[in-house]
Amino acid sequence: PALSLFNDNTIGSENCEYTQDFAFGKNCYMCMVAWRIQDCMYVCYSADTKDTVDSMDILGTGEGLYESIFDEKCFGCRNVYYSSALINCSFCYDCSGCEFCFLCVNLRNKKYCIKNVQYTKEEYEKILAFYELETFGGSEKAKREFENFILTKPRKYAFFRNCVNCIGDKLTNSKNSKYVFNTRKAENSKYLENGDTQKDSYDLCIGGELSECYEGLTPDHSNRALFTIYTWKSVNILYSESCQSSKNCFGCVALKYGEYSIFNKQYTKEEYFKLKKKIIEHMKNGGEWGEFFPMKYSPFAYNESMANLSFPMTKNEIINSGLCFQDNLQQTKGKTTLKEIPDNINDISDNILNEILECTKCKRNYKITPNEFSFYKKWRIPVPRNCFFCRLEKRFSLRTLSSVWHRKCMKEGCKNEFETAYAPDRPEIIYCENCYQKEVY
Repeated sequence: PALSLFNDNTIGSENCEYTQDFAFGKNCYMCMVAWRIQDCMYVCYSADTKDTVDSMDILGTGEGLYESIFDEKCFGCRNVYYSSALINCSFCYDCSGCEFCFLCVNLRNKKYCIKNVQYTKEEYEKILAFYELETFGGSEKAKREFENFILTKPRKYAFFRNCVNCIGDKLTNSKNSKYVFNTRKAENSKYLENGDTQKDSYDLCIGGELSECYEGLTPDHSNRALFTIYTWKSVNILYSESCQSSKNCFGCVALKYGEYSIFNKQYTKEEYFKLKKKIIEHMKNGGEWGEFFPMKYSPFAYNESMANLSFPMTKNEIINSGLCFQDNLQQTKGKTTLKEIPDNINDISDNILNEILECTKCKRNYKITPNEFSFYKKWRIPVPRNCFFCRLEKRFSLRTLSSVWHRKCMKEGCKNEFETAYAPDRPEIIYCENCYQKEVY
């Protein structure tokens, strides 16, 4: 049997039942690939954040964040992206050390700025009040202006913080790592995505505090875990799934404290290594050794997995690739009890908790939870008009893909070249490190 959800609820986490690939949290709901977070909802690929909703890639002591991506040490912010050390900022991109800024890009250590223009405190508050961000209409107006404004400003070819000799995007405190994305503290590694503290490893998707791991999904706290899925705190383990605190295992499933085991059967040390060698030779002859489990064995259809958000494919493309497509995605429609949501969060009472809402994009029904409503009230944020799934899809569309292209700096006269996650057909203005530094500082 397989676990329905991978989390440590009631063990390392408290009140975090509806989470996946989750550990050491408290009071979290619908969070995925996250650890050490508290009072969060609809958050993924994040660590060490509190009181945050609808955000991703938050990797460092954030609090009070909404609709934000790849932020660090930010407080009381909404719709801020690729930023650090912000306080009470809204709709900002690549800003650092700023307070009370709105619709800003590439700012450093500023206060009371709107569209990168300096104002007095009184002027700033007057203009901000005009936008009425506590209303859905005002928030949408600000969002449209922000999306247009950021395209007028250059971006650095890659987002690195304290990185040396790296290729990829959204990396912090890393060195000697190539083609690594959405990760912090990577060292001497290659082809990693969504990780934390990974060393001497290769071809991993998600995982933390590991070393010498290869071709795996979430080999947390492990060493030399090869071709594994959700195998935690293990050493010298191969082609296994859902094993914990085990060592010297091959082809095992759901073992705990296993040792010298093959296909969940325990052997002596001598028998184990002899049989392991024989199996590897057989796999080499069949062309299986050194390859991860084929995608056709996935228990999920491609279009119901996170893969379809990172690398979208049509139904025909999915089927032609030999993958499964789910025609009947789990959802509820047609049970809406409230179609017109009040524009201003201040005009909405907790009666909305009893209502069934309808997503304006996909028509799926969804509800607002008590903690979620309290968050919107506290931070004066309008109730979302889209369901969780459409909001997640939108956030993924704002990220760069986990791929790189060789490009030239777009600054006139500059001949520098680099590897970047910004595809050539994207509309952003992309600068090399030197040109970007001159522009910002």
